[in-house]
Amino acid sequence: MAKYRVLNSVELEALEDDFVKFLVLNGITAQDWISIKESQPLVTNGLIEAFSDVVFEGIIRKTEYLEYADKSGLKVFKCVDAKITLIGLDHLSSEDIDYNDFEKLSIAIANRPEAFTIYKTSKPYNPNRSTEIFKMISSGAVATDSKLFELLEKLC
Repeated sequence: MAKYRVLNSVELEALEDDFVKFLVLNGITAQDWISIKESQPLVTNGLIEAFSDVVFEGIIRKTEYLEYADKSGLKVFKCVDAKITLIGLDHLSSEDIDYNDFEKLSIAIANRPEAFTIYKTSKPYNPNRSTEIFKMISSGAVATDSKLFELLEKLC
């Protein structure tokens, strides 16, 4: 069983070169793979699950910042080894804010700081960094750079 989730066929196709390298590193030639696929579906599934975990571990290991935005606010996370830090920005009026446009958001905050509530908190991962980051990504958070987190941290 995969630790995260099994990559779908479109994702596997996009990562075909990496999958071939994964098979080679595991001592499986192209001919071996053809034979395994035809005669050993459980082994095939197991290899795809293992590859899926390798892919997600690589993504999660590289993830330092996550962002989640909806109509009511923005949450930006800094993911360090021992803890995760959240800076939240809630918009108090009914006007729509494009949280994905860094420049417009910066201007909106500068022009009407009273229209926003900002907060910051940290906590240890539960149960661990990899699982928590994967759950967040699966729930709609996207990996991002440090710009927005650093901007909001200055306002805290």
